[in-house]
Amino acid sequence: MELYVGGTSQGKLKYVLDMHAGLNENDVTDGAVCSAADILSHKIVNHFHAYIRRKTDRGEDVTDIPGKLKSENPDVIIISDEIGCGIVPADPKDSTWREECGRTLCEIARMSDRFERVVCGCGIRIK
Repeated sequence: MELYVGGTSQGKLKYVLDMHAGLNENDVTDGAVCSAADILSHKIVNHFHAYIRRKTDRGEDVTDIPGKLKSENPDVIIISDEIGCGIVPADPKDSTWREECGRTLCEIARMSDRFERVVCGCGIRIK
């Protein structure tokens, strides 16, 4: 498993595709619209934070996602916006999403073989 995080519009997907020869847009599922089955079957999950948002908005538990990914799709590449930096949201739904997404990404980072932060299209390897 690999994890790439960074701010919005920082070139994360392009960076990942450039790094992984043989992967292309057909290997990517979009967390904003994909199903749970898509996350467990695609090589790249882009906008993972949006997937977590959809789950938390419906009141669904997200704590099992990292374990499922590791066991059912161990080579998956997760791409997510960083949402924990900045002002703490006043809206309880936004706060729940921020906290659950942060915790989920922390667990994915812990389980990942590679973890990078992407800024302006350049990766900084953390793990």
